[in-house]
Amino acid sequence: MSNCRQQAAGSTKPTPEEHLANITELIAQYGIWPSTETILVSDALDRYLVTAVPARYDSPRFSNSQVDGYALSQAALDRLPGSFSVGADIPAGADPALKYPQGIDPDNSGETIVPIMTGAKIPAGVAAIVRVEDAVPPEFPENIHNDGASGTDTDTSRGKPTAPRREISMAQQGQFIRQQGIDSRAGEIIVDSGEVLNPTAIAALALQGVSNVEVRKRARVLIATGGAEVAEIGELDAEAGSAVIPDANFPMLAAQAQRYGLEPVGRVHIDDDVDSLATSLQQAIDVHHPDLVVTSGGISEGKYEVVRQLLADGDGAWFGAVAQQPGGPQGYGSFAGVPCICLPGNPVSSLVSFRLFVAPAVGLVPEPIKVMSAEPLTGLSDKDQFLRARLEYSSGHVRARVVSGPGSHLLQQAVAADALVRVPAGATVNARQRLWAYPL
Repeated sequence: MSNCRQQAAGSTKPTPEEHLANITELIAQYGIWPSTETILVSDALDRYLVTAVPARYDSPRFSNSQVDGYALSQAALDRLPGSFSVGADIPAGADPALKYPQGIDPDNSGETIVPIMTGAKIPAGVAAIVRVEDAVPPEFPENIHNDGASGTDTDTSRGKPTAPRREISMAQQGQFIRQQGIDSRAGEIIVDSGEVLNPTAIAALALQGVSNVEVRKRARVLIATGGAEVAEIGELDAEAGSAVIPDANFPMLAAQAQRYGLEPVGRVHIDDDVDSLATSLQQAIDVHHPDLVVTSGGISEGKYEVVRQLLADGDGAWFGAVAQQPGGPQGYGSFAGVPCICLPGNPVSSLVSFRLFVAPAVGLVPEPIKVMSAEPLTGLSDKDQFLRARLEYSSGHVRARVVSGPGSHLLQQAVAADALVRVPAGATVNARQRLWAYPL
């Protein structure tokens, strides 16, 4: 007896959530999760971090200057407003203790201020920093030396160098000083397990000297698309006739796989012969060793539904309809020990189904968000509808505006969409009413 869970005529259609749960259970049965790998931080964009990473050092590692300006001691700060001599500068990357081993004001006279550059380490004895443009005159002296000597100014009346001085009118205690550890302290978790690494997280890791991270391994996905009416990629020409169309589904599904953290490893062209499909799938599995097969088309009730015909009698297989539009026909099963998720063949149906079922089960996908409908919408009587929409952000609100008709063949109309808006079965939705949106 077959173990196929073929949907009985007249039976209740599973909801999208129930179908996703069944697919997730199928994936778990094959034990392809969790699998991890260690990679370079520079290669880890959009990867799922497995092991939390603590800070190795305080960040910043040392107190440093926020601006190009003048460092003032407490005694100098107490003298404001006043005129000050100018000491040797402190550039970024230099150890200020080499020039100022006893601090910038060892005798506590408050007579001298010290040029300091953005990012430079704060020497001992600094109470505040004043921006260079807030001094009079508003520029650094000429010929500021790095050997410990002060710079010079030019006496405009005599044309001769003079000892530089600057007037400072006001400053606040601690201004323009970035304190050590204000961002994070050594030992604190800087990126937690389960986080998806974005550019900022990668920068934070690099700042701590982290070169490698443990991430979830990307599932290797073999994609099968086609049908007798679909030309091989790059082979459509005038001689093919008017009954053949290009394959839009493979590049679309491969792009979705990459977007959602999967690795497309190969393609199988589906023709309308079951034995040929079985041979092609086996050869591709032997070559690419995928974790998962995703098929598009060939699962409905027609004469040439070769994917369903090949897989439906396998253990744990199911083919039927889910209570949604587009993407009602769905299926899953296995072939040669590899789990298979089977999507409908119309392009928009494949797009929607991959987002709703494949990506959440084996990839990384944004959580649904609540949005306001930009217009009145009317749901279907017996199934939830996923409309292609554009999200608009204004005044703290997110609105969804439908950009495509509901037909599952209207691919070009859906180009502007960046989300799917879910209209519940039987619902009448008013403008500004809240709905769930699934970011694409």
